[in-house]
Amino acid sequence: MKILRRKPRAQISSNGPSYPVPVMQRMEPEVLKLFLPMVIESRSELRKSGLIAMDSRQQDISAIIDRIYSKYMPDIVEKAKAIADRFLSDINRYSVKSLESTLKDFSIKFTDSSPAVDRKISDLSAEFVAMIKRVGEKHHDRVLKAVSSGSGAAGIFEELMNIEGVTRSIAKNIAEDQTRKMTSTINAVRLQEAGVTKFRWLHSSGGKTQRPLHVEADGQIYSYNDPPHIGDDGGPTLPGLEPNCRCRAIPELTF
Repeated sequence: MKILRRKPRAQISSNGPSYPVPVMQRMEPEVLKLFLPMVIESRSELRKSGLIAMDSRQQDISAIIDRIYSKYMPDIVEKAKAIADRFLSDINRYSVKSLESTLKDFSIKFTDSSPAVDRKISDLSAEFVAMIKRVGEKHHDRVLKAVSSGSGAAGIFEELMNIEGVTRSIAKNIAEDQTRKMTSTINAVRLQEAGVTKFRWLHSSGGKTQRPLHVEADGQIYSYNDPPHIGDDGGPTLPGLEPNCRCRAIPELTF
């Protein structure tokens, strides 16, 4: 990764492309609805079965949890694909408008669709679905762990209540993180297609905690083909890709 020297450049008269907050707000309840029915039915079925009250064998309780998980997960995955495609379509349209507004003084126009953009949208959709599957698997594993711990009825129901609370928090985080990730990624592809190869890192101080490396990157100019290695795993990353990262990429137009 190289920090590029500043060259004579056109001044962007804004803080660059923003993230579509309305998309985040609409996505959150959609993600929440994916998981809540499974959690609520698990609690209801265990209560109706009487197995917990009878202090039944762990395998009988686990069988109910497994059955409900198997019932809901295919539907969750199918709905996750629909959610991803719908919101990616919204974000893609927002990307065009946001970039054209940012670069309005330079008469750069963007199209909604191109082979590169379409491929990236398909990749992002698949990543979203895979992430939703992992969340479902973690919920399932947490309940089974509570069953196998021998904590009894109170412990199992407490864990189900905890999962419901965690699900609400996760839905909010997913909506925010995925919206920023999708927007930043699509913007990067679209800008490179237009010949914009560099960006300036704009750090956001809006979060509760700040990544020191992102603070250091603020104001530095990087190449999209060689982004800074300041990801949480030490790898290359762009503004907005890491969890809770509100940083932005400001297009750099050099002449």
